[in-house]
Amino acid sequence: MWAGDAIVSVVRIGPGFESRIEAVSPTTGESLWRHNAGAVGSAWIATATIDGRASVIAIIQDRVFVLDAATGESKLGTPGYLHWNEAGKIVVKPEDSTGLHKGNVLLADVRFAELDGDGVPEALLSVFVEDRRVDVVALSLARREALWQVESSVNVGPHDPFQGSLPWPFVADLEGDGRPEVIVPNHLGYQIRSWTGCRVLNGATGELRWERRYPLRVAGKTTGCDRINTPSARTSTATGSEN
Repeated sequence: MWAGDAIVSVVRIGPGFESRIEAVSPTTGESLWRHNAGAVGSAWIATATIDGRASVIAIIQDRVFVLDAATGESKLGTPGYLHWNEAGKIVVKPEDSTGLHKGNVLLADVRFAELDGDGVPEALLSVFVEDRRVDVVALSLARREALWQVESSVNVGPHDPFQGSLPWPFVADLEGDGRPEVIVPNHLGYQIRSWTGCRVLNGATGELRWERRYPLRVAGKTTGCDRINTPSARTSTATGSEN
């Protein structure tokens, strides 16, 4: 992808297939800088302007990098590892600490979005926690800790066949006020990869804006209810019909 005046990619290196982040000149193809990532696994990369300079953000497996696009030098105290703190929240620890190696894995493609107005994008992660639960985490790259972390209302196993391909969370400015919302599913449906509702969260705080649960139709019967919840009010239409 473009980052300033360079093309930046995550490159896999054999025989161990470790990764490096490399910038090349778009005119000559020559390498401008290389940053050895020392990690193997899924990689997500984005660009942003931080402190007035083009920057590269990369998450490779459980490692986090923020690099200057022109020089490859680390910024914001990275690189580091994703790690659980004593309160059960995700933080970025220094390289010499143990990482997120407790059976917890990233589920969905990482989304990068500027959520709190500090000029540095946050990374939206979906991670396994205890009891097969999935949490949605807005990781502040500037603070090296979770801006917020909430339950997604979805429980899945680490070996489910759709691991790594969940299409959420979504980020959108639903009200056109320049402040993005985060959209996540709510309540599992009848089949894998189906849900019977959605929740809209405040992008800056993770607080619930509203949620809606849809009726579920199984074997000719519609069960449950069509319900909209907000923190201050609730409306619902009960259903239980047969067709």
